[in-house]
Amino acid sequence: MLVAFSVSPVGTGEGGTGASDVYVSTRANTAAGFAAPVSVAGVNSADIEGNPGLAADGETLYFGRYTNNVPGVWRATRGPAGYGSASPVEEINTPNAFWNATSPDDLAIFFASDRDGGRGGADIYVATRASRTEPFGHITNVAELNTDKSESPDWISPDGCRIYFSSDRPGSDGDFDVWQASRPAR
Repeated sequence: MLVAFSVSPVGTGEGGTGASDVYVSTRANTAAGFAAPVSVAGVNSADIEGNPGLAADGETLYFGRYTNNVPGVWRATRGPAGYGSASPVEEINTPNAFWNATSPDDLAIFFASDRDGGRGGADIYVATRASRTEPFGHITNVAELNTDKSESPDWISPDGCRIYFSSDRPGSDGDFDVWQASRPAR
């Protein structure tokens, strides 16, 4: 089964909670069409959810949530009855972590934050861990991707060598454009 996640604008998703919510659509194979999107129970709340990303295990969903106007990165794990209750990724959330992308092996999570020590606006940071059973740690500013404007990660390639991110840096055609950066394979 193939899965695609999407986000509804505020108040428009059928079966949602009234805020911006995460939806999932499935299809049997690449030749089949996607089924109608369904609100992801256990993930959606009265708050604003967005930027969903499925980890390499196909079971862990990372997403952004604004609770009481404070952004954070959250995760929920899928079980036989669907996604369980979401919980914040505490080790990276203070202060203000939002919009994220996980590495293919789920050992690194890239996220945007306007925490102290950045270059300005929101910067891209990465937190790593030695195994999927450990919390993320060793938070580092990804300086080569950041400017004095805002950047946020969107997607990491399966080989971990390419990142797509949004930025309002000079040279953009609009408010936020998609940029790409690559590194050699390790």
